[in-house]
This record gives sequence, structure tokens and C-alpha cells, in this order.
Amino acid sequence: MENERTKDLIIEQRFHRTIIGQKGERIREIRDKFPEVIINFPDPAQKSDIVQLRGPKNEVEKCTKYMQKMVADLVENSYSISVPIFKQFHKNIIGKGGANIKKIREESNTKIDLPAENSNSETIIITGKRANCEAARSRILSIQKDLANIAEVEVSIPAKLHNSLIGTKGRLIRSIMEECGGVHIHFPVEGSGSDTVVIRGPSSDVEKAKKQLLHLAEEKQTKSFTVDIRAKPEYHKFLIGKGGGKIRKVRDSTGARVIFPAAEDKDQDLITIIGKEDAVREAQKELEALIQNLDNVVEDSMLVDPKHHRHFVIRRGQVLREIAEEYGGVMVSFPRSGTQSDKVTLKGAKDCVEAAKKRIQEIIEDLEAQVTLECAIPQKFHRSVMGPKGSRIQQITRDFSVQIKFPDREENAVHSTEPVVQENGDEAGEGREAKDCDPGSPRRCDIIIISGRKEKCEAAKEALEALVPVTIEVEVPFNLHRYVIGQKGSGIRKMMDEFEVDPFPGRPCHRSGLSHPLPSASVLSQLPVDSASSCSDWALTSLHGGWPSLSPLLGPRANGLFPVLWGPERQVSPLFT
Repeated sequence: MENERTKDLIIEQRFHRTIIGQKGERIREIRDKFPEVIINFPDPAQKSDIVQLRGPKNEVEKCTKYMQKMVADLVENSYSISVPIFKQFHKNIIGKGGANIKKIREESNTKIDLPAENSNSETIIITGKRANCEAARSRILSIQKDLANIAEVEVSIPAKLHNSLIGTKGRLIRSIMEECGGVHIHFPVEGSGSDTVVIRGPSSDVEKAKKQLLHLAEEKQTKSFTVDIRAKPEYHKFLIGKGGGKIRKVRDSTGARVIFPAAEDKDQDLITIIGKEDAVREAQKELEALIQNLDNVVEDSMLVDPKHHRHFVIRRGQVLREIAEEYGGVMVSFPRSGTQSDKVTLKGAKDCVEAAKKRIQEIIEDLEAQVTLECAIPQKFHRSVMGPKGSRIQQITRDFSVQIKFPDREENAVHSTEPVVQENGDEAGEGREAKDCDPGSPRRCDIIIISGRKEKCEAAKEALEALVPVTIEVEVPFNLHRYVIGQKGSGIRKMMDEFEVDPFPGRPCHRSGLSHPLPSASVLSQLPVDSASSCSDWALTSLHGGWPSLSPLLGPRANGLFPVLWGPERQVSPLFT
């Protein structure tokens, strides 16, 4: 046809799927709007940006303008920024039931993506219009700042040095961040001309990172020298040493910085040394000597009593895997079960084999010195002591190298309707069972078993007991209650978030003998705080029997109010310091 026209429209391929829409919904709308225009998208495998329009000239022009406006809107709304937030604060950013993050998303009109809970990533991605993204970032950073002792400093470093300080794929700057407690270092956008670098994190770590960054910048300005060396990935942990001790010793003695590859780097053998030439050469010499020793494979053996063999091979050889990972991939072979042989064979680099033998001997000494302690904690507090998904127990077992076993749960203890007096672990019995047992002895279902070295078991026992709730009362004049509650309950909510509190509706209130549901945020905001009839005690009670949360005691106190705070002492006490 004479009036027919074909036009190629350039649209970035990343937007093609969005324009087409789920199950072709959006492109169907466009085709319905311009029925005479044929719209052809390239095959995704072609990696082409060309979208072809064909039809009557006027209709093609109208369709072109319509799609160009759509693309302009997509570009405007696809601005993206990364916000590094310390992992422990992600739950506070999300809020209970996702309330906080939902509010930020709605009010800033942005898309906010958080890393998975089991991911090592700390980065939150915000997508939308630039101004909206900046507003959302400010809100998120503000939450983090309120929750922790987060310091922020600005360092002036010439923009021309920024790329060299960041390093290839961010390796250099990442090594500084990891070494300084995971601080976040933010460089200005390339091409902005700004010299300002922002460091954010705990105060002591920020100062340490600032010092290292300025020292590195000074080196770069004088004369920086770089050398790459190679070592098998399994050697890296051994070269770094426990807590980074070995590699720190190399850096302190030579003045050079040694950068190991990150997990996502393609070349896992590559180790980079940066600094002044003489310092780099000295560090290279020391590292190459260590690597050469690791390449000399030897075979050795040691004697291990068969009664201890099971400890090393259970859980699919977890202990042996940890030893191999820690000591340069050394192979440890135990005799087959039932052979009664006590000979254990080790194969690997000489230094690694010696270090692994020493570690195995330490484990054996721990096993032979193992004792079992009983820790009596009322069963109703066990869930609180364990923490979410057993996190608190896992931390204690790691900190003190002990094993902790909780008793089986007794249903009658859980569902008993008898009055419960026990609150701070003062009385051993509770409910119906207390009538049938010696009041001086703990019930079997209250006994937690701790196994390990005696001194470590005792320390672990103290740590467990520290998680048992206590009650503290503090007098707060009634006319100050509105300040504790805060505008629309913000003060109470902040206290809940900061001290890991959660509402527990329907919990029997202390001293009142009554049960009352926790007021929601909307109810809190409507509390008639000026009315004397609204006076009531506030009790911090627990979601799992141990962590504080807020519920009102029914009925006013005669002399004003005594807020009752209930939870582990270490959590409750800071509220009054």
C-alpha cells in the first residue's frame, strides 16, 4: 500500500518484557489502541533493541509517540540505588508483618528488594523515580541510625583516585570494609566530580576504615605497585589464619596490603598485593614461601582412641570437613568402623598436617575432659531461651564449644489451668505437678543438659540463666505517660523494636489475674491519656515467655503508675539506664 510505512523503534531490550506485559496483557492493550499497526519484537536470543512498527503512516507515528512516552516513563521509574544496611537491622527495616517496609514502599512509591534471610548480602535495592528512591533511602538509613551507634564521616579524597581505591570489581575497597568490621564505604557517582567519600558503621570501625582509606590514598598518590600471585583456593584460609592473624602479620611486617578473591570472583586462585614496591616484593616473598610449603604434600599419622572416632565422623563427617576447610584441604582418614584400629592418617601440606594434628588433639582433650551439667530453667521459659529457630542456643554452643540438650516437652505442664506463681525462677513447682513432687527439686521437664569442658559448661549455664525473664517495676508519674507512649504509640513501638519485643495478646497480666489483649498501634494512638480513668499499669510481657512485649494491666494503681517490665534482665535493664 502507498500509505503503508515501516518504522524501526529503538527500545532497550531490558524493557521489552515489561512492555509486552504478563501473558502479553500490555502489548494487547497497545494493539487494541492501534489496531492497524503491526508491532514486532525481536527474539530475546538476538539481543536486539529494534522493535518494528508497520501500518498506515499516521497510525505508525501515533503508535511511535505512545510507545516512546511509555519507554520514557519506564526509564524514569527504573532508577535504582543500592543501600548497604547491617544485616542485624534488616528485620527492623521490614517491621512486624512487613509493616515498616510496606509503609516506606507506599509513601515513596518505590520498589524495595531485600536480600534473602539466609543470604550473606547486606544490600537493599530501591527502584523507582530518582527523588523517590533518595527519599526511601533516607528513611531506611534513619531507621538504622536510630537502632544502633552508627557513625558517619566524610573523607575528602581526589576523585581521580576513586577508581584505583575501589579496585577491580571492588576487590580493594571490599577488603577494607571486611577488615574494619563490615563498615560501608560509599563513593560518589562516577563523573560527578565530587571528592567526598562517606564511611558509615560503628564508631571505632569507622575511624579504623578512615585511617586505612587515607593511608591507601596517600600511597596511590605517591607510587603504588601491584603484584598478582596464585594459590589454590583451599590454601587461602590457612594463609589468612584464624581471625586474619597470619595475613595481618605479613601486612604489619611489610606494609603491603594483600587482597584475596571474594566468593563471586571468577579467578579464585588470584591473590593481589598492593603497596610501595619494596613492601610488595617483601610480602610476595613471604607469601610465596608459605605457598611453596603448602605444595609439598606429606603423609603422616597419629593415634586416636577408637571411642572418640564417632565424634569425628558423625553428621556426615562435619568435624572432618571443618578441619579440612580450616587447614588447607588436609585429608584426614579414620579407620573403618569395627576394625578397632586407633591409627588416623593425614595427608596434605606439611604445615597443614601439623596444624590439623594439633587441632585433633585439642578436640580429643576436650572430649576426655567433658562433663555434664544440669541447668534447671522452668519449661515455660524454654522457647524464650532458645530464641527464634534456636538462634540463642546456637550462639551459646558456638561461644562456649558445648552441647546443649533440652528435655521433651510435657503437655500437662503447658496446658495446665492451675494458677502459675513462678515468674523469676524462684519456685520450682507449677500447676498440678507441683503437688506431687518435692518442692525443693526441679521437674524433669525443666532440666537442660550441658556437655563440654567444665569451665565452659559453667559459663554456658550462666549464659542460659541470664536469658530467664525477671520483673522490674519503675514508678512513672501519670502526667509523663503520654511521652512514654509517644505520638500514635511511636515511643512504645520504638522500645519494642529496639529491644526485640513483640505483642502477645491474651496473656494473663501480672498481679491482676486477668487476661487482656495487647492494644494495636491504632488503639494506642487513641488512648485517652488525659483521662484518669485510663490509668493502668503497663507490663512488658513475652511472645515466647521470655522477651518483653507490652500489655496493659487492668485497673489503675492508687498512687499513679508503676510500669512493669518483664523479660531477660539484660534486655529490661537498659530501658532504665
